[in-house]
Amino acid sequence: MVPPAAVAVADTPSQPVAEAEAEAEAEAEAEAEAEAEAEAEAEAEAEAEAEAEAEAEAEAEAP
Repeated sequence: MVPPAAVAVADTPSQPVAEAEAEAEAEAEAEAEAEAEAEAEAEAEAEAEAEAEAEAEAEAEAP
C-alpha cells in the first residue's frame, strides 16, 4: 500500500507543469480574444459594405 503522503505529493502538479498549464491557458485566451476581434472587424466591414451598397442604390434611384 502507498502511504497517503506519497499520494498527496504525486497528485500535486510540479511547478513546471503548472506554469505550462497557465501558459497554455493564457495562449488560448489570447487566441479567443484575437478571434473575437477578427469577428468584430469582419462584422464592421460587412456593415460598411452594406451601407455603401445602400448609398449606391439611393444614388441610382435619385433623379
